[in-house]
Amino acid sequence: MNKLLVLSVFAVLACAFAAPATENEAAAKKSIDDAVQQCKTELNPSDNDYKILENKNQLPANEAQKCLIECVGKKLGEIKDGKLDHDGFINYNKIRYADNKSKLDEAEQFFQKCQPEVEKKANEKCGAGYAMRSCLIDFFHL
Repeated sequence: MNKLLVLSVFAVLACAFAAPATENEAAAKKSIDDAVQQCKTELNPSDNDYKILENKNQLPANEAQKCLIECVGKKLGEIKDGKLDHDGFINYNKIRYADNKSKLDEAEQFFQKCQPEVEKKANEKCGAGYAMRSCLIDFFHL
C-alpha cells in the first residue's frame, strides 16, 4: 500500500510536520496544523497524550488520546456525528492529492473499509478517534 496516503488521514498528523513538497501538500499541512492547534486549545492534552498524533502506528491508550484524534478529524471535516463523513473525507483528500488519482482512489478504498468500523463506535465517547486509528493501522499494515 502507498503509505503517503497515511498523511491524509488525520491520525497520521506527525508526518504532516515535515516540509510539504507541493502546493496541495502545503494546503493539507496548513489544514492539519490549524486543526491540531484548535484541538490543543480546546482539549488541553498532556504532553504524553499529545504524542499520539506523532505515533501513527499506536492505538490511543485513553479517552484523552481518542478525543484528540477525533477532534482533529472533526476539524478537518472527516468526522461528523461520530462517523466518517464521506464528503468531508474525500474533500480533504482532494486538497492533498488533487493531481494523483491513484491516491484519491486509495482514499476512497480506505473510506469504504473503515467507515463501517468507525460507525460501530459512534455511540462511544470519542470512539471514532479510536476506530479511525485502528483501521488506519490495519489498512496500511503499520
